[in-house]
Order: sequence, then C-alpha cells, then structure tokens
Amino acid sequence: MFYGGVDVAKYCHEVCLVDDAGDVVLQMHMDNNQRGMNKLLQALERLGIEPDGVKFCFGEERARKIQSLAKGSFGITLALDAFTLQLRLLVEQIEFIEEQIKVIEDAINEVAV
Repeated sequence: MFYGGVDVAKYCHEVCLVDDAGDVVLQMHMDNNQRGMNKLLQALERLGIEPDGVKFCFGEERARKIQSLAKGSFGITLALDAFTLQLRLLVEQIEFIEEQIKVIEDAINEVAV
C-alpha cells in the first residue's frame, strides 16, 4: 500500500507518495488540469504503482478534520476564553486612553482660549 498526500491549490498541487515503511517514493508538482493529472498517472506508471493502490489524503479535508476535533478540546476552549478576556482588557485600555486624550485635549483648548 502507498499513501499519497496532496497539497491542493487553485493552479497547481504538490504531491508526495510514501510506502508502508514511510519512505518517499514520489514527490512532484502538478498543474491543476488534465495535463497535470496525466503527469501524475505517468509517474505512477513508471514506478509500477496502480492508482487504486494509493490511499490519497487531501490537505483541506485533513485540516477540516483536525479543526473539528480541536474545537471541542480543553486546550482550545481554555485558550479561547483566555484570549477573549485579553482582548476585552485591551479594548478597555484603549477606551480609557481615548478618554484621557479627550480630557487632555479639553484642558489644552481651555488654556489656549
């Protein structure tokens, strides 16, 4: 069995195949068109690998799976709460500084008059 990873992009993809031992047997760039697919199929043929003998994993699918699993994890929820608190504190500090600037500007305007 061979395992293939594909970094999917709009115009071109990066492909990497490894064998059961984890050794890289193919690493290539392919265009996102029929010519690119033919290039991949030809490379598999040169290596004597049947396309059905490769289990492909696509980056976007894997990223979504990891994201969905991580959403409910303790670390993510704890970090989310901590960052939310930190952002609220920063907003409060900005509002306080803005109020102080207004007080100083008003004081300057009174002296200038």
